[in-house]
Amino acid sequence: MRLYARQKVFSFRTVFSITDERGNDRYRVRGELLTLGKRLHVYDNNGREVAMIRQRLLNLLPTYDIYIGGRHAARIVKKITLLRPSYVIRGCNWKVQGNFLQHDYRIYRGMSAIAGIRKRWLSFGDCFELDVPERENELLSVCMMLVIDCVMDAEETARSSGANSVANINSDNQ
Repeated sequence: MRLYARQKVFSFRTVFSITDERGNDRYRVRGELLTLGKRLHVYDNNGREVAMIRQRLLNLLPTYDIYIGGRHAARIVKKITLLRPSYVIRGCNWKVQGNFLQHDYRIYRGMSAIAGIRKRWLSFGDCFELDVPERENELLSVCMMLVIDCVMDAEETARSSGANSVANINSDNQ
């Protein structure tokens, strides 16, 4: 099954739907506005919370906990690597590897690929495509896609604020 996540670009808080290939809503994602660290809630079509993602602060590396059905399902930690993003998923024996420049990721269980995530370019706002052949892996894979988006967003924000700081320093020195 292919799922698509299109974030609303001009939103003060994270709210968007995850749809299937036909455009039908499968999940609704809502972020909390005033929290320390990211918190995302994933709801099914009946409005029931099926998963929650919480960023763990005070960690050296980006770390997120995933709760499915109110129970801790996995902890995701981004590893430090050169040019190839890699994530370790503790709790379910999955691993994520990707292509940094193309935003193309694969989720593995052992040596077998169980899902693919890629960022679609040339679309209005961020759009991720998730390909999950087995339905049993769908919800945790959706959560993985959301964590990767959170990490990418935080890194982009850090890069742009760093560039702005350097520009401000340079203009102050002139």
